[in-house]
This record gives sequence, C-alpha cells and structure tokens, in this order.
Amino acid sequence: MRWKRDAVLRCNDGYALRQAAIAGAGLLMQPEVLLADALASGSLVRVLEAWTPQPRPVHLLWRQDRRPLPKLTQFIAHLQQGMADALTTTRASE
Repeated sequence: MRWKRDAVLRCNDGYALRQAAIAGAGLLMQPEVLLADALASGSLVRVLEAWTPQPRPVHLLWRQDRRPLPKLTQFIAHLQQGMADALTTTRASE
C-alpha cells in the first residue's frame, strides 16, 4: 500500500480514527484496551512493535466524602470492572 507521506488525517475522535485505520487510511496508536476487539478479529494488526511505548498506569482520583454518593460509587465500580474486563480480554488475545 502506498500513500502520500505528507498526507495527514487530523481528528479528535478516537472511534473515527480507529475506523479510518480499519479502512486502511494509515497507522494508529491507541491504548490496547480500545483496540482489543479489532486486534482479536484481525481488522487491525500490530506493526512497528519495536516502537511501542511502555504501558503507563491509569489512575482514578476522587474526593472521599463522609457520605459516599451512590452515583459516584456505582461509576467507580463500573470503571474498575470495565478496565479489569478489558485488560483480561487484551491479555487473552496476545
């Protein structure tokens, strides 16, 4: 595949960038947890692995109140479970 070296796609929408990469518009660098399905299905393949950046931690910070807010508590639990599921899926596909 060939493309103009000075061609640039600028977009601040991760989903649109992922779809462009799947359509063959170029290379994409996004967190693996966001690409797990596309990698598992073969829609995307890893390239340039020697230049893959080291994983970085994800932190969730919030102010703990004496009376925890139910919506916040549920949101935190949802994020924790979602990240655990995504990491398990990503590791299983390696």
